[in-house]
Amino acid sequence: MKLKRVYDVTLTLLAPLHIGSGRELLRDYDYVTQNGKTWLIDAAGMLDLIFRVISKRLS
Repeated sequence: MKLKRVYDVTLTLLAPLHIGSGRELLRDYDYVTQNGKTWLIDAAGMLDLIFRVISKRLS
């Protein structure tokens, strides 16, 4: 996906920010286990979705 525009943004965090190395995942933060299944957060996919929503709202 190519960006058509570049925006300067300021983010205000509403919760603590975790920056990890990618080697060790934290339970109930990076992944969740529920009903015998483990769900891993796709950080890259989540950021892609956020940028698409922002781009759509600003265009």
